[in-house]
Amino acid sequence: MPDADESPVAPTTGRSSFRPFGLSRDNTLLALSTLLFGASFGFYQYVLPLFIASLGASPDQVGLALAIGNSGSIVSILVGGLFVERYSYRWQMIVSWTMSAVATALFVVAWSWEIVAIALLVSTISLFGIPAFNAYIIAAREGQETTDALTRVFVGFTAGQTVTPTLGGWIIAASGMPAMFLASLACMVASTVAVVLVRERPAAVPALVGAGGKPRRGVHLGEPLRAYGAALTNGPFRGLLVLLVVLYIATFTGVSLVPNFLHDRLDVDPSAIGVLGTGAAVVGIIGSLGLARVARRLGFYRTLALAQLLLSGGIGLILLAPGLGSDGVLVGGLGFSARGAIQAQQTLSRAMVAGVVRGAGLGPAFALQSTVFNVAMAVGPALAGLLYAADPALPLWIALAVGIPISLWLGVRAQSL
Repeated sequence: MPDADESPVAPTTGRSSFRPFGLSRDNTLLALSTLLFGASFGFYQYVLPLFIASLGASPDQVGLALAIGNSGSIVSILVGGLFVERYSYRWQMIVSWTMSAVATALFVVAWSWEIVAIALLVSTISLFGIPAFNAYIIAAREGQETTDALTRVFVGFTAGQTVTPTLGGWIIAASGMPAMFLASLACMVASTVAVVLVRERPAAVPALVGAGGKPRRGVHLGEPLRAYGAALTNGPFRGLLVLLVVLYIATFTGVSLVPNFLHDRLDVDPSAIGVLGTGAAVVGIIGSLGLARVARRLGFYRTLALAQLLLSGGIGLILLAPGLGSDGVLVGGLGFSARGAIQAQQTLSRAMVAGVVRGAGLGPAFALQSTVFNVAMAVGPALAGLLYAADPALPLWIALAVGIPISLWLGVRAQSL
């Protein structure tokens, strides 16, 4: 690993380097890894609630399984934020990606909804490597603008989801869900290989120095609170976190059981829902790239409002679909595609964090931002399951009742970012 005072810029060979989308060699590998990771996730993302239900789970158990699985990321991201500047970025990513591959293998052999919950839990615990992943992208950008580097690496995740939902639907129709999960596992293994191929990069700051000038390694009990406390002294960052807590909990309450709603109310087959997921991925790609550019003119908060209005419009179409007869599936599919706005919001929020937090506090700030998202991914499905058991449309109405007023407030508030 290079010394802490060495430049992160890779050595040159005298020839002009190949930089696809302006990315460095290592960030290109991470973009490829993210593409494959998204492809793996795309195979099952949109049909997972139906897979859990097919194993005998009731609506509230489907929500519980998703909540249990997603809860692992709440702690893992915070822990990752503590490790991010103290240990090798590369090795944190390798361990994280390997755990994700193990979790995907568990989906292949799952025989009950409880096993699916465990597999999801392992998958989300593995996300402790995300703060290191974010920090590595910045360390390896080699002169590229930070927002562009983050956006172009992470958009690969959504790009990877463009084809595999449709492909997964075909595999489900032909061979069943276990075969679809095998294809997902192959992509996850390839994604891990791409991470292994990146080079070591120095941490943004050297290890803390203790008494006598000796470097201190490992985690010390007082440092976690200081690291996160320092990030939370940033006023705009605190405001962003509060906003995202409310917005994302409402969002995941609304969208978590949409596949079940389409299946129960419109008789849409799981393989067809996989195909609809491709539309959501396309919206995510266009939204991620487009909103990053729009944000420079409108401001981050108004751009978030646009993304939320797109998502709310999709939820409204899904609610209307059961009453539209033969056109209901088409309208519901268009509404389902708007789910891609969630990925656009995530990409935008990462860029917002990078814009308001600087230096050594960036790793903990990324960890806190990701934690907010993952808290919502745990709380939202649990609420959705309980509400769905009472009325399948109720989670969607709750998402609209919260999301639309927040969009209007974001659109008119004074810009602080």
